[in-house]
Amino acid sequence: MGCISKDEIAEGLKGIFKRRFGIEEKMWNHEVKNKHLLGKEIRLAPRDLLYVFFDLEKEFNINIPENDIVEGRFNSFENAVDIVFEQLQKFQKG
Repeated sequence: MGCISKDEIAEGLKGIFKRRFGIEEKMWNHEVKNKHLLGKEIRLAPRDLLYVFFDLEKEFNINIPENDIVEGRFNSFENAVDIVFEQLQKFQKG
């Protein structure tokens, strides 16, 4: 897999939210991207995070570390993008 930018990862994640939950791309402004995915604005259910988790792993051919989940990092759009980016960087170096 070639070098993927955070913008490309964000586009992939927007596609997952559109396909899976019907959340339009225009909703993801800078402020909302940093909101908690389970919060009042985005309103995902905990089980929805599992779908996002597995969809990201499949789409980008990565494994998201358990630590990122346990430490609460997989909680916002921006954090999810960062996690995918970090895993892709490790894969490219490894």
